[in-house]
Amino acid sequence: MDLACSSESYAKEIDAGRLTLVDWLRLSAEDLGLGAVEVEDKHVGPPTPEHLRTATNLRS
Repeated sequence: MDLACSSESYAKEIDAGRLTLVDWLRLSAEDLGLGAVEVEDKHVGPPTPEHLRTATNLRS
């Protein structure tokens, strides 16, 4: 069973700019050892090609 975390759990930090979505994803995977995440729509940002490339590169 994988444990997961929602970006809503870190909404205050993400919304205030103290934590980027990329940093939160790394924190969830590397520091917390989580196997899954739930990203809230409000934390994703615009679906621009650059933004999607950044998100895709995180899988590596």
